Amino acid sequence: MHQSYGQPSPQPPPLGQSAPIECSYPADAGTALRLSRAAELARWRSPKTWASLAAFPLIVVVPRIIQTITRSSLSNPGLSGIIGSYFAVFAFALIVGALVTAVRLMRPNPQVTEYAAAGIRMRVRYDLHSMEVALATGTTTVIYHQIEDLAVIGGAVFIRPRTGSGFALPRELVPAPALALIRDGRRPGRGPTGNPEVGGTHGAPPTPNPFAGPHPHDNSFESANQVPEGKVSFVPRERGGWQRQFRAWLWPATAVVITSVVGAGALIGLRSADRVDTDGYLGTTPDTRGYGVVDNLCATLDFAAMASAGFKAQDNGPKASAYTVNRHPALDTADCLQEFVKAENQARGRLTISVYVHKQSNPIPAFRAGLETAGQQPALGGSTPEIEEVAGLGDIAYLVYEAKGLKTTLRVRDGWFVYDASWQAWGTAGPGGLSRNDQRKVLTDIATEALPRLRQ
Repeated sequence: MHQSYGQPSPQPPPLGQSAPIECSYPADAGTALRLSRAAELARWRSPKTWASLAAFPLIVVVPRIIQTITRSSLSNPGLSGIIGSYFAVFAFALIVGALVTAVRLMRPNPQVTEYAAAGIRMRVRYDLHSMEVALATGTTTVIYHQIEDLAVIGGAVFIRPRTGSGFALPRELVPAPALALIRDGRRPGRGPTGNPEVGGTHGAPPTPNPFAGPHPHDNSFESANQVPEGKVSFVPRERGGWQRQFRAWLWPATAVVITSVVGAGALIGLRSADRVDTDGYLGTTPDTRGYGVVDNLCATLDFAAMASAGFKAQDNGPKASAYTVNRHPALDTADCLQEFVKAENQARGRLTISVYVHKQSNPIPAFRAGLETAGQQPALGGSTPEIEEVAGLGDIAYLVYEAKGLKTTLRVRDGWFVYDASWQAWGTAGPGGLSRNDQRKVLTDIATEALPRLRQ
């Protein structure tokens, strides 16, 4: 028995004894915009949309991931910083996507207008296992169990098959009996070989419609399969139009809010965790690790590494050797300046070592800033400084090579204790003085011996 819907009727359309159901609807001036809005909102239901939103920030943070892997980890925030950046970009992409959707909701989609412009008639025929959609752009047959997404959005129904693009139809073209037929066909086990015939007798009793309320008919069925042969029931009464539109807008708006809150919370939490992981970036409790200053730092240091490199400490002259010490409730400092000469070729250089015990202010932010800015500006000799990480000294240590190898500085931080040592050469550098490798070895060897001696 053929049933036709789409024409105005004062009563809800009845569900007949069997398929097919044929519907026809002439589009009016607002149909294209209505269907365009439904199709646009349905994008947020697609896994592809969320996969794209998730992939975009991943592409953005790839350079940072590579930097973390290949570059020194001294100034990089590590995994937690990468995750925090990911969520920040994801939240940005989500907001941009929501704004783009809002703009698209204001105007009809040209592809939808091709088949839903005012005056164009649309037809759909619902059979037992498939639907034939005849539009101005062509005729398509969609099998029910191959429909991936089915959503009633405002005054439209959005259908997305597993293959091909989704499309929106006016609600008038998809009456409740046809919608029930589609939903039955999408259930697991239903299909061309497993869907029971509509109009057949079924053992399960009909399910009362909780939304219909008192009704003059004794029979009310929620699905096409529940209509026994020879019986006709009114379609369950649907919610009002404003309720359908509210529900259509509610879930994408909720998704945007929840994702933004989760992303912001994760970013704040990871930022806090990142600062904890970087040795107390925001710490306010002094962490001196038992370090202290001594009255004569030069006498405490061991310069055996310089002797191994062929240099001898000078013991005469006004600036051959000097030391200072200062103690204060906030900061203790000690300095040592020692000049060296190489008898072989009279190559000369000066070793300057300073130690700082911070007892009130946290030196970690300033130490990190020094590391991150050390290679930004050319220094002595016009060359750009080079940075090299040093392992095994304190919490963090690095070397700065300047002036084409004539000056090298070693900086070490262990808690709130900072150790600085620099070698400034003049005369003969390179093979005749201290090569780059020799400078690294001399400075790290002296520091390795000095740090334990400065613990009190």
